[in-house]
Amino acid sequence: MPLFEQSLIAYLINQNNAITNLADHVYMERAPEKDMTGEFYAVLYQISTDPIHAHDTLPSNPETLIQRRYQLSVFGPRQTIVFTIANSLRLLLDGYEGTMVSHLIGAILLLSERRDYEEDSRLFQYALDFQCAYREI
Repeated sequence: MPLFEQSLIAYLINQNNAITNLADHVYMERAPEKDMTGEFYAVLYQISTDPIHAHDTLPSNPETLIQRRYQLSVFGPRQTIVFTIANSLRLLLDGYEGTMVSHLIGAILLLSERRDYEEDSRLFQYALDFQCAYREI
């Protein structure tokens, strides 16, 4: 069974008409160095997990949703492209509920967004933080 992160990335990649070439430029945890000079790339990683307590996982409570926070950051040398891609990702994910591969999504909610410019790499960054509530199906 795929990880939630893999299901989320697969969902984003399948939305080809919304974001061109995303399949070649989205990664879990970190991007390989080869993509640092491309037009853009996106990285998804977990920020935190709300604790699951013993009473939450009893067999009598199979509907328990896992609550995790994720950051989806878009990087690139051109500010317009980075902001456009990030906005498309925000529109695809914020408020989403339904099924992604093998996960039932209770809700994906945008918590915050930040813009930055990294002097060392000379890349713009647009970071989106999401709260995700889901369970495996």
